[in-house]
Amino acid sequence: MALLLSIFMIAMAASVYNQLPPAFFELLKLFTPNPDLQFQWFLFDNFLSKLITLFIAPIFIFDAISGDRGDERLGLILSKPITRAQYLLMRLLSASFAFGIVFLPILALGFPAFKNIVPTLTLESYFGTSLLVYLLGFFSMSVGILVSTLTRRSVISFIAMFGLMAFFMLPNAMKYTSDTLSSIAMATPHYYATYFTSRPFDALLCVGFAALIILFSLPFILVTVWKFKKENL
Repeated sequence: MALLLSIFMIAMAASVYNQLPPAFFELLKLFTPNPDLQFQWFLFDNFLSKLITLFIAPIFIFDAISGDRGDERLGLILSKPITRAQYLLMRLLSASFAFGIVFLPILALGFPAFKNIVPTLTLESYFGTSLLVYLLGFFSMSVGILVSTLTRRSVISFIAMFGLMAFFMLPNAMKYTSDTLSSIAMATPHYYATYFTSRPFDALLCVGFAALIILFSLPFILVTVWKFKKENL
């Protein structure tokens, strides 16, 4: 489902962008004055960061713990020589790996097609932003595994995760409307994941932002481990 959703949304974004009327590109200048970055903004900031935050990444993690608990597999798994922290990290890393297998190859295969649509699109900017948006998905899953640990029903876990990630995403989605929201957006990982959608690419800065997004994820991972260790199963 995540694979099909990813392919569909990326193809739709490219198709829509290719058919936009000239007036829409004038509107895009309000967000991204630099013409060679307008596709970056349209694809990553307007489509993929929101799609990944709200739908694709949650699919991989929302029932990671609640699903095992609901199917009564959790006790059996933890009866093996594995600690609770190892179990949680294994769940998070396996979900992140599966998400990467779905997301990154699709974008890699799509680059030649996107390059034909937007000749000014650069390889460094495209793949640098792809990496940051992937890490945004990792952040989303870090929040998701905490939610899954706190809830006992998978459907509640997904709804709660959807609401939380929409809350985190909102300041970045509205950062162009006021300086206040722009400042608030800087306290969310979404701001750094989509930073190069409206600015020239810088490799060193990209590495720093990647580390920063991971740091945003750490508190949720640590709280999950702490909560899960205290839980009476």
